[in-house]
Amino acid sequence: LLNATTPHALEIHNCCTKILTVSQYIKQQVDSIGNSSKSIVCYNGIDIDKFERTKESKDSIRSNLGFDKKDFIVVFTGRIIQEKGVRELIDAYSLISEYKQIKILIIGGIFFGNDLDETDYSKQIRLKANNYKENIIFTGYVSYDQIPMYLSCSDLYIIPSLWEDPCPLSCIEGMASGLPLIVTRSGGIPELVDEKCAFILEKDKDLSANISKHIIQLYHDVELRNRMSLFAKERAKLFSKDR
Repeated sequence: LLNATTPHALEIHNCCTKILTVSQYIKQQVDSIGNSSKSIVCYNGIDIDKFERTKESKDSIRSNLGFDKKDFIVVFTGRIIQEKGVRELIDAYSLISEYKQIKILIIGGIFFGNDLDETDYSKQIRLKANNYKENIIFTGYVSYDQIPMYLSCSDLYIIPSLWEDPCPLSCIEGMASGLPLIVTRSGGIPELVDEKCAFILEKDKDLSANISKHIIQLYHDVELRNRMSLFAKERAKLFSKDR
């Protein structure tokens, strides 16, 4: 990250004619060095069309993945590392585990592209999840071209980041898939979503409790889910690769 604390920050900054940043959050970091006119925000974008609901029916995809059509699937994608807030998600589920139709689908490995030897953190996560084997499902690493299929059969996307995430594509992918989101106020995330399509939560001691509260709210309120879904699809268009 390029900011005033970066070694040789001023030299690097002075060497550049322009500096492209992926969010206002990153721009503010760069601007702490000086001359804010040098930096320009250019958000990440995705191929929106890839995340349109697939032609295969939602029920058919769910059946192939071992889910029931009545299940309420909360999906997380990302590495199984502390910064991503996986523990907080599982702690949130533990508060509402009596809702057997709510399933937590955790897509991702320990590192990009493969499942290396488990870390102490990932072992702790799996140990916690073992208490809810039927309701917390780990897929391990999934190739990017398969992600739209998993999102298309889900009901809610959660991004409980604990670090200052600069511009996570997962926010855009979730919106493009028409999913309501639960996210944290981290880095550039609040620039990507808005309160019409996402619940934006603080990264505090009540995070897990607030995650569980909003999961239950969306589980019960179909009208709210549908409304947030429409807003999500519309907002995703702001972050198409063409735009």
